Amino acid sequence: MSEARARRSLPFDRDLLLLFAAILGLLALFAHKAFTVDDPLFLWLAEHVQSHPFDFYGFDVNWGGTVRPMHEVTMNPPLVGYFIAGVAAIFGWSEVTMHLAFLIPAGGAVAGTYWLARRLSDRPLEAGLVA
Repeated sequence: MSEARARRSLPFDRDLLLLFAAILGLLALFAHKAFTVDDPLFLWLAEHVQSHPFDFYGFDVNWGGTVRPMHEVTMNPPLVGYFIAGVAAIFGWSEVTMHLAFLIPAGGAVAGTYWLARRLSDRPLEAGLVA
């Protein structure tokens, strides 16, 4: 078996670890950033999901000076709200906690891109860096 072929069969390799280090290094810089713009919508959804998990959009929000149902205000599916609710139930609601928790899906997206590019091209590291 060639070295390149053997390297491609490993689930984790040096390039993937380099990508994870890059993600951690770049995104951790923003861990202390305050919640901004539409973050409250996701946080309110998560807070509501903790007490009403099967009625995720069943509440009203004051957004832009008008009280409206959440389903009219947000244009996002509720999965992020469930993720935030789970993280908050275990680790709390701080900005640092939330920003560090989102390293998990970012790492998953980069790893998925890397693994797909490893199968389809000769430059998976570059594909992961672009992702």
